[in-house]
Amino acid sequence: MAQERFWKELHELKFNIFFVQSLLLEAEKKERLIKIFIAVTSSASIGAWVIWKELAVFWGAIIAGSQVLSVIHPQLPYADRLKTFSLMLRDLEILFIDAEHKWQSVASGSMNIQKIDNDRMLLHKQKNEILNKYMPNSIFPDSPKIAHKAEQDAANYFSRYYPHGDS
Repeated sequence: MAQERFWKELHELKFNIFFVQSLLLEAEKKERLIKIFIAVTSSASIGAWVIWKELAVFWGAIIAGSQVLSVIHPQLPYADRLKTFSLMLRDLEILFIDAEHKWQSVASGSMNIQKIDNDRMLLHKQKNEILNKYMPNSIFPDSPKIAHKAEQDAANYFSRYYPHGDS
């Protein structure tokens, strides 16, 4: 039972890693798209306005929209999320490496139940400290699609590296 609880904690940690990794990639993609949109619309619209003066209102609206986006861009969460998720991901991965190494002792039976429970509780505490450190006043964006993918990625990881049911 203690081994199974440790295994589940290890699995949840890997799930968290894949979840944060996917959120990071999504934030990077959105940040990049916003910057590309601002750059392209600002410069291309001015050139198009000069060429197609009969659509001046249309091009003016595009330029105004890109200027508004330029002003509100710093207030959007994506740049902050990039930094937060990157740092959190690094800390979670370091914790996972240590926990996976410890799993070898747990799985081999060389640790007593009390030691396994203590190590599992420590792992759980350290994981929560990392999450609270980087997300003290906010929560993860709700994304069932990303959660499902993270769960699949974690399952694939464990089936690849622990193919004989070392759980």
